[in-house]
Amino acid sequence: MSIDEIKTKILELQTDLNNVQLSVDRLETQQMTAKILLNSTYGYMGNKRAPVGDDDIAASVTLTGQAVIKEAAAILQRHLKQEYGIVDEQALENSWVYSDTDSCYFSLDCIKDSVVKFQNDDGSVTDEFYEACNKLEDDLNVEITAWAKRTLLTQDSRFIFKREVIADSAIFIKKKRYVMHILDDEGIKDPKFKYKGVEVVRTTMPNAIKPYAKDIINTMLSTKSLSETNKLLNKAYDEFIKLPAEEMSFVMGIGDYDGAAAKCSGFNIGKGVPIHAKAAYLHNQFNNKFGIDNKYESIGTGDKIRYFYVEQPNRYGVNVIGFKYDLPEEYKDVFLIDYDLMFEKIFFNSIKRLYDSVKWKSRKPSENVTSELFDLFS
Repeated sequence: MSIDEIKTKILELQTDLNNVQLSVDRLETQQMTAKILLNSTYGYMGNKRAPVGDDDIAASVTLTGQAVIKEAAAILQRHLKQEYGIVDEQALENSWVYSDTDSCYFSLDCIKDSVVKFQNDDGSVTDEFYEACNKLEDDLNVEITAWAKRTLLTQDSRFIFKREVIADSAIFIKKKRYVMHILDDEGIKDPKFKYKGVEVVRTTMPNAIKPYAKDIINTMLSTKSLSETNKLLNKAYDEFIKLPAEEMSFVMGIGDYDGAAAKCSGFNIGKGVPIHAKAAYLHNQFNNKFGIDNKYESIGTGDKIRYFYVEQPNRYGVNVIGFKYDLPEEYKDVFLIDYDLMFEKIFFNSIKRLYDSVKWKSRKPSENVTSELFDLFS
């Protein structure tokens, strides 16, 4: 094949690929259009001010969705009984993990490996497990259609369940908030982590510790080891306490400084003053007290303030202090950063929610004085 023929072939393949992408985009647009139209129709029916709205229609949509999801759980449990002989009530109860308005998550832990091998040596999902998932999907769709005919008196229910992902581990915090380690995503065998409604890396989080947030969660899911996860949490803490005030402080805009300052007198802070406004007010007061007004700008309405919690007790009895750009040198020996409290608010509380969801005992890194037997054998 000549060079020109190869170039021509490449151009043809690129054209075909572009056409395929255009088809995918068009179908995606059609799908989203239909979805938005249906959702809008439902919302309109439930709108009390809609001229032809109907609460009964809106309620029937919601109740039908709930009934379908509940029946799917019952079908799953019948399938496990009939196909694999699972009769343990607790195992059947645990097989239903989580449901949303249009999706549900099953756990096949009761048959994984003991009945059906789950993973190959390389970590991929076995053909045997895929077959088990396909059987469940087929059974679910047949049964839900039959149920709709009996219960909803419809000959064309259009209820179709399709397997979305296969995951080997997941953490469900609450509705629409979870993390999963996915091995197969709609047929694409590419292991990855999926975060849904979980605030992992916030914009307010210092750049130096941002990488640790996802690493901690990923380690938690992949190793299921409290001790390994705690090692990363401790490393994040070690990095955090090295940061200067400029890098680990909260940053927030001041909306109405004058209104907040009017509630204060001297060093007495009035009720209802937001913490960041309090920090700004104290900054201006201490600049005056220390005689450094001309050295550092005052903070006012529209300014951005950096602020941190202060170690207590201290000679002035304050719990927070703010600054505009750089922490004044005159503040450094007077207002010591409460690193433990800052780490707790910026980083630890988000991780703690995940620990709590799997019933792990969470302990702040600063409290790691002794190791517990639970850590050693986790």
